[in-house]
Amino acid sequence: MADHTDAHGSDAGRETPSQGMFIGYLALGLLIFAVLVAAFGLIAGATHGFS
Repeated sequence: MADHTDAHGSDAGRETPSQGMFIGYLALGLLIFAVLVAAFGLIAGATHGFS
């Protein structure tokens, strides 16, 4: 029984990296997008405030 569970865990382990990579890239993309939007907002706000 333990061996069987181990085999399933191995399958899950093999599947997880690709899923993790996808989620990682997605999160990285969203993070970069959020940072760009925040920077643009700050710059626009500062410029608007100065003028």
